[in-house]
Amino acid sequence: MLNEMSNAEAFLYARQCRVVVAKLRLCWSDVNEEIKSLSKHKEYTEAAIDHIRKDLIINKESVNMRKKPKRESVFHIFSIDILIITIFKIFHRNPMVLMICFPLKNII
Repeated sequence: MLNEMSNAEAFLYARQCRVVVAKLRLCWSDVNEEIKSLSKHKEYTEAAIDHIRKDLIINKESVNMRKKPKRESVFHIFSIDILIITIFKIFHRNPMVLMICFPLKNII
């Protein structure tokens, strides 16, 4: 191909090739910098994920270690039942309390 060109055309072709090579080198260095940046961010992300996994394991172990004794659980349910019964008795004895707590103004 070059032997069919004149000297001027060959010099022009070589110059254009050098321009293309220079642009490719710039792109290559930009891509390398981007790869370095992404690798660094990947390491940071992996470290953050490792910390989160460790925290989840510690949390799960602490939940397993701290199980509520049966007496606490029963007491909690029992106290809620007593509260509901007490509120029901108050409303049953005095219906006006119910009307004071839940006025019927807006009900048509």
